Amino acid sequence: MKKVSRLLLEYYLYEYIINPLRIVVSNRKSCAGLVLLLGFVALAIYGAFIHVDLTTHPDRAFIPPTIIRLITGVKSSVPWWKYPLGTDWKGRDILGMLAKGAAPLLEASLCAGLITVVVGMCVGLTAGYLGGFADRALMWVTDVFLNIPSLPLYVLIGVLMLKAQMQFNPFLVAAVVSVTAWAGIARAIRSQVLALKTQPFVELARSLGMPTAHIVFREILPNVAGYIAINFIFSTTGAIYAITGLFFLGALPINPTQWGVMLNDAWKNVFIFGPGLYYLVEVILALALLQVSFVLLSYGLDEIFNPRIRERYFKSAAAKLLEARKALR
Repeated sequence: MKKVSRLLLEYYLYEYIINPLRIVVSNRKSCAGLVLLLGFVALAIYGAFIHVDLTTHPDRAFIPPTIIRLITGVKSSVPWWKYPLGTDWKGRDILGMLAKGAAPLLEASLCAGLITVVVGMCVGLTAGYLGGFADRALMWVTDVFLNIPSLPLYVLIGVLMLKAQMQFNPFLVAAVVSVTAWAGIARAIRSQVLALKTQPFVELARSLGMPTAHIVFREILPNVAGYIAINFIFSTTGAIYAITGLFFLGALPINPTQWGVMLNDAWKNVFIFGPGLYYLVEVILALALLQVSFVLLSYGLDEIFNPRIRERYFKSAAAKLLEARKALR
């Protein structure tokens, strides 16, 4: 039994961790996305262990980063290596503020992506498989949320949070930006389930008396898993835009290290062709690279759920399962 347990453990390890990771790494685009994303995770971890001085230092305003210093020859009493990305118009360390704001943004956007796909998946699977009154009722609710303008609703909820003097909470912000985002995914999944539930393998499972939960989660769900995974990535990137935009507009509790607040700060207080142009460029570049990392990673997820590509990598996992079955006999 110990051997069987070990083989099953190896099977699940290969099936759900090692082989998907091998597929992601073997694709250049997804590998680059993974490296970029891990870089932002490292930046967030770095931000958790540093103290950022948020007080105003006029004598340090617009200390240029290394490249600007080399080009312009500008010198300062503060060594350039202390502020590798320079300082803002108040003399605060830009790299430190980006590091401090990375973790809340990643937490909120990933939670928003997860909430969006989970709610959309549950509604879509239920409506598509059950049909009848449940389908009509759930699709009516979905259509209502699809027709609600997202941005005004987000701003309204954010302003109510400000009025209530609530502190920034990544999970609450994630719930705010997911209020309407799930509806489109729910409709798309419902359409796929309607097509899948008439397939022979589903009809066979139903004729064998399989419970509804087994049919939905073991027969239908794996066939829409790829679509759900890709939508998780794009829901996360959409949440990054939404959260940054709400902070930029001042509709969420303001913290100087939030990237949207930094973008607003740079936009308002930096002349486009002034000495602090790099401040605006660096914040925009950080947001763009974070978006690109998720988009590139989606290429690997697409291959993970591609049956032809999976077959090449998952033979070792299948061998482990076959060996475990033989041991049970």
